[in-house]
Amino acid sequence: MSNRVTSPSTTAFMGPARKRLYAQMATLFSKDGGMGGLVEYNGRPDMTETDKTLQTQWARALIAVHGRERSAAVYSAYASARQREEADTADPVGSFDRMVLTTRPLGYEQAGRDIHGFMCVVCGAWFPTLLIDDFDAACTKCARENSSPEEAKPLWKAYSHSNYAFPGFLAEDLPNGETAITVRYARDGEQRNYITGDAGLLIDGATSLPGFTRHSTATEGESRDRINFHVHASTHHLGRAFDVRASFVYDPDKDGSEPHGYGFRLTRAQVTHDGVTRQHTDLYGLIGQLVTGLYSGAGR
Repeated sequence: MSNRVTSPSTTAFMGPARKRLYAQMATLFSKDGGMGGLVEYNGRPDMTETDKTLQTQWARALIAVHGRERSAAVYSAYASARQREEADTADPVGSFDRMVLTTRPLGYEQAGRDIHGFMCVVCGAWFPTLLIDDFDAACTKCARENSSPEEAKPLWKAYSHSNYAFPGFLAEDLPNGETAITVRYARDGEQRNYITGDAGLLIDGATSLPGFTRHSTATEGESRDRINFHVHASTHHLGRAFDVRASFVYDPDKDGSEPHGYGFRLTRAQVTHDGVTRQHTDLYGLIGQLVTGLYSGAGR
């Protein structure tokens, strides 16, 4: 992978959480050719079905713990850097007939909310396929009208692109870009909302894990601003079952320029599968074991 994709300048203005997420995406997408917009690669015959499934499930898990806005923003930053890298050596498309057709979402009139750059710069189509004028992403129809096949180049997109892509939020909507849980304190009846953060992996309504069952949750700690949260849950798929016990601590501090606190951070987790138990203190290590084990049977 080129220095452009992994260069510190690409993540210079990101907070720590976004930098870690960016590094994880760079690993996940390192072998993804990203040419699904070409007819000959539509359906991605260059990837195995297992690789497609694992990348998609990783995307869903990352969105569960980071929220849609952070996930979309970091994916967009990675895709843009990867696109600049690919454009340096990529050949022009040569013929627009090589590209899949795209359409604008019916009734969609809010292209101004496309803060992540996922839509065609000309018409607002949901799936731009080509790079025109060296930096503008356009759908096939608009590329035909505003460029030539000798100049336009295929646009890089991860196989799991559609999981991350969405128009985005207006600035005032950003605080609502994360899921939250409500805790009511019996001592005085106070009720607080806490951003789920890493705990989204194991929370009903946020988790993407299949066959998910929450067995118990508990909170404890002297400070309500930085409470501890404990979860016991299980997940299963195709006969593969995992028992998970995890603990989190709440971090109310903002991450970089984000307008809200980070939320719950994983402190430790214990995963049991077929009588074998593994310990985790790293969020992505936990996700990796569960996703790989559930969908490929290699998660011991």
